[in-house]
Amino acid sequence: MKTLSTLTVGALATLTNIAIAGTGASADAYQTFQRQNLYEPASYVLNREARGGVTIYDGFTSAEVDQVMDEQYERIGNMMFTRMVYVSDEGDEVVFDDGCD
Repeated sequence: MKTLSTLTVGALATLTNIAIAGTGASADAYQTFQRQNLYEPASYVLNREARGGVTIYDGFTSAEVDQVMDEQYERIGNMMFTRMVYVSDEGDEVVFDDGCD
């Protein structure tokens, strides 16, 4: 039963993330939520990762990802980054769309 409860909570969190991300007005709130999960994860996030769960982070800059790789090294096996934003030497932002939706 514990596994079912864990899956239910994880599925609910995922659906909530999708619902938040799907509304244009809440895009900033979703980015704030992602950053908090990345830099100051809640205990349920760390527990899920300890059991092999992966969290998908969307739209972070390459500099932010590099910082996370340095500061959160023990967690990187449980992270996936999509649509990373690269900044060229000229200051232009280029989004690497890897096809993950």
